[in-house]
Amino acid sequence: MSLIMVLAVRPAWLEKPLDGLDKSYRLHKWAGIGAIVLGLLHYGLQLSRSLLAAWVGRPVRTPRADWWLNTFRHLAEEMGEWAVWFLAAMLVITLWQRFPYHVWRYLHKLLAVVYLVLAFHAVVLTPPAWWAQPAGVLVGLCTLVGVLCAVRSLAGAIGRSRRHAARVVSVAPQGASVLEVTCQVHPASAWRHTAGQFAFVTFGKAEGAHPFTLLNADQGDGTLRFAIKALGDHTGRLPLQVQPGQRVDIEGPYGCFDFRSDSAPEQVWVAAGIGATPFMAWLESLHPTARAGAPGAPALLRAPCGRGGVC
Repeated sequence: MSLIMVLAVRPAWLEKPLDGLDKSYRLHKWAGIGAIVLGLLHYGLQLSRSLLAAWVGRPVRTPRADWWLNTFRHLAEEMGEWAVWFLAAMLVITLWQRFPYHVWRYLHKLLAVVYLVLAFHAVVLTPPAWWAQPAGVLVGLCTLVGVLCAVRSLAGAIGRSRRHAARVVSVAPQGASVLEVTCQVHPASAWRHTAGQFAFVTFGKAEGAHPFTLLNADQGDGTLRFAIKALGDHTGRLPLQVQPGQRVDIEGPYGCFDFRSDSAPEQVWVAAGIGATPFMAWLESLHPTARAGAPGAPALLRAPCGRGGVC
C-alpha cells in the first residue's frame, strides 16, 4: 500500500524507470488490487481463527511485551476492520465499469485517509520486538514514506509544480465522435513537451482532470491541441460544455512514448482510431513547419482512413 501511495503522487523521477506514467498507473492499479486481496485474506484469517485452531491447533503465544502503543491496540483493530470493508467496497465499484466516475474519484481520494488508518493499525499492532530488527525498519520506513504521500494527496499537492493555466482557443468537431480542442498556455514559455506525451486537462472542477494525448508537436508557443473521442459520459458532453475563451487547467506533460528509443533501422507504425493521436504528433514533429490538414502538410498527415479516421 505504500507503493500505491508513492505512485499516486505521480513522481517525475519514476517516469523513466517505469517507462512512463501510464505504466506507473498500471502498476498502481494492480498493486491496489493485490493489496486489497491480501487485506481481505488477512481479515478472513482473523475471522476464522477458531476454525483454524480446531484444524491445526492453537499456537503457543507468549504474553505481549509492555509497549506504550498497546494502549491503542483495541482502537487499531476496530479501525483496521472498518478500513478493510471500505477497501472491499472500493474494489467492487472500481471493477464495475458503469459506476459514475465523478463519484468514484472522490471515493478514490478517500483511500489516502484509509491508508493513514491502516498505517496506524500496522504500527500499533507490529510486535514490539520487530522495531529492533530489519522487519521493524522496513515497516517504519514504508509507513513514513506512505504517510507523507497520503498527506500530499489530501492537501491537493499532487502535480502542483506541473500545473499550468490555459484558455481554450478553438473547438472543432472532426467526425467519428472526435473533438479537437486547442488551448493556449499562459505564459507560453512555461510549457515544453515532446511528441507522444499527454497531459491532464481539467475542463470543470466537478469532473476533475482527465488525461488526453497531445495531438501536436511543441512549437514553443504554448499551443496545445487535443483530439478527444467521446468514449464516456464526460467526453460525450464536451462538445456542449467546452467553449472558446474558457479557462482550463493543464498538468503535465507526462509519458515516454518516443520512437527514437528503438534502435531498429526501420519502423512500421500501426494505429487505429484515436490511438493514432501520438503518431500524429510525431509526424508533425518530423515536419516542424507543417500541421495536420494544413496546405503543404505531408500526405501522411492528411490521408483519410475510413469513417473519419486518419492514416
